[in-house]
Amino acid sequence: MSHVTLCVQLWARAGQETVLADYEDQVLCLLPAHAGRVLSRVRSLETGDQPHEVQVIEFAAERAIDDYLRDPTRVALAGLRDRAIERTEMFRVTTIG
Repeated sequence: MSHVTLCVQLWARAGQETVLADYEDQVLCLLPAHAGRVLSRVRSLETGDQPHEVQVIEFAAERAIDDYLRDPTRVALAGLRDRAIERTEMFRVTTIG
């Protein structure tokens, strides 16, 4: 099985850091249903241009990513996501060591 590992960087809209965290708590719970899991989830302790939250997520296959992104519960939360998240960057990574 060919796993896919993603690094997801999330920038919160001004004053919406708690809303971002609440949204991510809800959608990350959907990962197991799509052969995904959180390997790491961290938040910045500083303010500035860096992302507010960074996640490393592993999926069993490419198709699982698409299924997760189209999950009806996740899609239904799009308004909350738009309110909370200013910018998202997502890219494939590999584990070293």
